[in-house]
Amino acid sequence: MREIWRHRPGRIFLVIVLGSWLLVHTLFQYLFEPDTMLFGWMTSPIIMGVALMVIWLVAFWIYIFKYWPYR
Repeated sequence: MREIWRHRPGRIFLVIVLGSWLLVHTLFQYLFEPDTMLFGWMTSPIIMGVALMVIWLVAFWIYIFKYWPYR
């Protein structure tokens, strides 16, 4: 974590991860009730988790394959 924080693209990666959690959590808290069913079988917390994982996975792949300092 220290190595990521000292690296400028690493700071951007951490801001994206934390910011996306705040954004997705806030949006889903105000748009949907916790027991809302989407697509007939998915609850809104599952959709929120999937959205976060997709954002984090894309950010992680970009950081690791393009900006990783220890190649």
